[in-house]
Parts: sequence; structure tokens; C-alpha cells
Amino acid sequence: MFGRERERKQTDTHHMTSSSSSSSSSFILLQIEGSGVYLGAQNVTFENGGAFTGEMSCTMADSLGVTHVIIGHSERRSLYYETDEDINKKIKKVIENDMTPVFCVGETKEEYERGDVYDVLSWQLAGGLDGVSAKDVENMIIAYEPVWAIGTGLTATPAIAQSVHKLIRNWIAEKYSKSVADRVRIQYGGSVKPDSVDELMQCPDIDGCLVGGASLSSDDFARICSFHQGTKPGTPRVLYAEECLETQMELGESPVWSQKDQKLYWVDAPRGTLYSWDLLEEFPDMKESFGETLGCCALMSNGDLILGLASGLYQFDPRSKTVKTRLTDFEPGLNTRPNDGRVDRSGNFIIGSYNNDHRVDASAIGGLWRLDANNNRQLEEVLDYKHRCSNCICFSPDGRKMYFTDTPRREVFEFDYDPNRGPLNRRLFYSLPSDMAGGPDGAQVDAVGNLWIAISGAGKCIRVDKNTNMVDLEVRLPVSSPTSLTFCGNDCKTLVITTRKKENRKDAGSLFSVRIPDIGGLPEPEYGSSPIIDRLGFQRGGRNEYSNYSNNNNNNQDAFMSNVNGYAANGINNVGSKLNGVNVERRFNANNTANQHELHEPEFVPRINTATAARSSVGVAKFCERCGCQFSSAASNFCSQCGTPRAS
Repeated sequence: MFGRERERKQTDTHHMTSSSSSSSSSFILLQIEGSGVYLGAQNVTFENGGAFTGEMSCTMADSLGVTHVIIGHSERRSLYYETDEDINKKIKKVIENDMTPVFCVGETKEEYERGDVYDVLSWQLAGGLDGVSAKDVENMIIAYEPVWAIGTGLTATPAIAQSVHKLIRNWIAEKYSKSVADRVRIQYGGSVKPDSVDELMQCPDIDGCLVGGASLSSDDFARICSFHQGTKPGTPRVLYAEECLETQMELGESPVWSQKDQKLYWVDAPRGTLYSWDLLEEFPDMKESFGETLGCCALMSNGDLILGLASGLYQFDPRSKTVKTRLTDFEPGLNTRPNDGRVDRSGNFIIGSYNNDHRVDASAIGGLWRLDANNNRQLEEVLDYKHRCSNCICFSPDGRKMYFTDTPRREVFEFDYDPNRGPLNRRLFYSLPSDMAGGPDGAQVDAVGNLWIAISGAGKCIRVDKNTNMVDLEVRLPVSSPTSLTFCGNDCKTLVITTRKKENRKDAGSLFSVRIPDIGGLPEPEYGSSPIIDRLGFQRGGRNEYSNYSNNNNNNQDAFMSNVNGYAANGINNVGSKLNGVNVERRFNANNTANQHELHEPEFVPRINTATAARSSVGVAKFCERCGCQFSSAASNFCSQCGTPRAS
């Protein structure tokens, strides 16, 4: 799944000149003898001999000192209608004559736009290598030619090239073995230029270049052959992320890793879908839709999740797939919805707003809010200015700094952070340079405090050093719009990246990942609170920023959306009710006195008050005198269901 450094790098050219004259051939061979340069041919026939005017047999090529032969070039396929069967015959004939085939594969523009890259290359590889032994494959060269990027004005970035090279290597490993895949040389042949070769040759699965028009210029070709190895001084190190899970999301966001459950959670925002995945299976183990925009999710200390839905913040049990509680509404009366959100190091949930029309009216109308860890069921605004599109919310390892951006500004700010007061003392931390496309989206902080930012529109994520405020590492993707990121795995050193389907690529909207070789992340904080007093049901299929609706400022927060049914725990007469999305079941004796309480969902893990943690349970009520719910621990001061103070 993850890339690795390769020791062998080689540059060849497909602009190779030979002559039918043995005397001139001898002259060429004398000139290149001992230089590391070999003589190649652009084509041969699979026939041994006969009346094939214009063709060159392998025997003839070998007699001229040819050691490498290009087979299956895109122009041979398109102009001369060479089939995979023809190419397979030529490969075998070249091998039979002790020469090295340079086997070309690649997709057309139409195939690329349909997202058929894998299918096309798999078909070409299977046809061309049919009956070719593992030993012969590991000694040959495979050249990837993105036909759509040759002379069309379109660009195959190094990240795109790397992703396809990895695909080819994986195919070889599956068809033959990992050992063969590690040894075969895979070259890139998509309009290689002097200004692109250095980045291409940093890619771990690109072993060389098949140079076309640039080989006609001696200066250009010399520069290509003397490519810079490794990272240039003063430039960031580059890693390449690979698709790890095909999801075809419209807009992936808010990845959070539960170290406790070993699961990754994330959302497809406009489709209102929540995913979970254990990083091992071929498919997500949960894909739950809510019928309205879902901006973010966050972990709770009992294994539940906070969901930032268009109609408010909700508590969701991923095990039973049940919406248990509406925690609070969100900016009623405004054309906004929850966007980026994250739990701070003290267990509070910090969430920002998204102006649904910010691309139209450019209005900064949204706030930054805190849901207190002690669960007072009230959002408190913690930032003294408004914004359009909140992003980059994350916290330093010690919890004393917070990062935040209003994405259209292309600036990321650092704040001092007080968990009781919120962000203070804003200062500019990083500003996107003018030549970088896109804007800062989701972000995360690693174990030493460096800031990682997904740059949506630039096709990369960056790591900004906490001390220098300079980018020291880039993670590049074959798609243009990474949206957010987080650290996963037992050691939190696998970076997982969500993306959006912005371009016509099959992997746009997938999850991508890369192994970080030096600094990993920290376990995701969990929202640590007591359950809510009131319970509001949730009916799926509510408000969505992509559907038409009117904004009415309703002062009654429990009735502000028609898809939410209000319910207050007004005592034991209300128990046993099954609400929309909330399934609560309690048993009582004949005298209507609670003798046992049972929820289908697990209880919260409460935040322990150290002042009362040592309190003896002797003389303390075990059950709530109002609703009969059993207190979760001896340290609990309030009923976890109705909020009634505990009797001494």
C-alpha cells in the first residue's frame, strides 16, 4: 500500500538512430563503447525473415549491436493498428534474441477521462506479457506513456505518474511475485522535459524516463540525463500518497482515528454520509446516510460520535447505528451549517461554520463555537470575528495553541488557547504563496507540534515546521483536491487524506494514504461529557445546503426544524418512548418505582471531578429520585438522564 525508495534509476531514450550499414554501425558502437550508453531500435518484426519490405528482424537488429527494442509504442498501436497479440509476439522474439524489450503501455484521453486507467493497463499488461516468464519480466523495461498528456496541453503531474507506476508494479506483484515487481524497471514516457525530470525521478516507483522530443536537443537531453537525485537544498522533501480505499465521495471531510476502536471515521459532507473503516478490509465497514449535509464528526469518550449535521449537533452510536440525542442546534436563522470541528485536548468540542452562499455573497457571517466538555448543552461563541468557511481547527500537543483559517483568505492563524475561554492572541502562522493554487482545508498537528495542512486545489498536503513556519515536507496526490487529513494506525504514522471529486478521475473522492517516515501523530482527543438532560429525536432526510429551503428565524430552538421532534425527560411518565432515532427502554415495578434502568446504547464515560472522586458511596443515593436512572459512578453529581442533582 505504501511507497518505498528504490536504488536503481535509469534514463533511456526512444529517439534511437541506427543504420543498415555495418560499417556505420561499427563506428557507432566504437563511439559508445564503455560509456554506459546502449544502442536501441524503435521497432522490430516478430517474423524471423522473409519478404517484409520496410521491416527489421531481430536477427538484423542484433547484428547491428542493438541491445534494447521499443515494443508497443502508442504510435505503433494507433497508426499501425498493432494489437496486444502482435506486441506479445514481438516481446517474445526480442527476448529470444537476447535483447531487452522496452514494453510501452498507456491510456488514451478518452480512456483517462472515463477513469479506465487500471482496466486499460491491466489488459495491455496481460496481453503483452502472456506466456512471458518471471525471469524475463524482471529483466525487461516497462514504459508508461499517458497518451492523453502527449501533445494535448494536458499535464500528467509527477503524483499522477507515480500513482500509475505503483499500479503497474502492483499488477506485476500480483501476476508474478513481489520480488519480480521490485526488480522490473518502470520508466515514464509522458513528455519528459528538463524542468520536470527532477520531480519525476524523486517518485519511488519511477525508475527512469523514456524521452521523446527532448532527446532531439543535446542540451535538453544532457540535462535530463543529469537529473538531480534526492531533495534539492532548500526545497521540501516530497512523499507521494496512494489511493488506499475507493469511495467516490463527492466531498470527503473530517477524518478522525479512534485508537481505542482501531477505526477511521470520516464524512462525505454534501451527501450526508458517515463512513468507518479499520484500514484492513477492502470496503468500509459502515456507510450510513442521514439525508442532510454532514459537516464533521468527532469522537466521544463512550465510543459514540458527535455529528455536525445541517440541523444541529447530534450524538450517534456507530455500533447500533442509532442517533441518540440532539445536543444542540447550530446558528438558527443563518444560511450556514457546521463545517470543520475537532475536540480539544481538554475534551471540549470546537466547531466552525460554513456560509452556504459564501461563493456568491462573500459574507463572513459564521462563528466559531465550543460545546463544553461538561455538557451544558449550549454552544458558546469563542472567536471575536466572523468567517465564511472555517477550517484547519486543530491543537498543539500540549493543548495551549489552536490553529484556524477562513479558507478564502488563504492564511492560517495560530492562537494561544485556553480551554475555558477559547482562542486568544491571534497571529499569522502560514500564508499560501501566490504561485500555489487552492486554499487551506483540513489540518492536523503531529506529535511534536508541526502543522499539517491539506491544500485543496493544489493536489498536495504540506507540513509546516512549528519553529520556522516553513514547509519542510510535501505529500503529493494524483488528484487536485485533498480536503483533510489525520494520523492513523497503531503508531499513528500513517497519514490518511480525504479528497473531493473535483476532476474526472476515478480516484477523485477516494481515501489516500502515505507512511510518514519520521514524525507521527497523537491519538485523537475524545469529547468527555455527561449525557444530555433533554433528548430530541432525529429524522433522516432534513436540511441540505444543495437543496432549496427557506431560512426562518425561529426562537423556539426545539422546534426550529420540521424534521426534529422534541422530547423532554419530564419524569418517569415519559420513559419507554421510542423516538425518531432514539430507542430508550426502561423497566419499572408495579409501584412505578424504578428498580432497574437499561439503555440499548452504552453510557457515557463521565468526566471525573477530582474534588468528589474520593467521596465514599456510603450514604449517597444510588438511583435518581426523579427518573430512577442508576448513577454511573460514586463520583457523579448529576443524573446522566434528567440532570437532577444527586441526593446526599
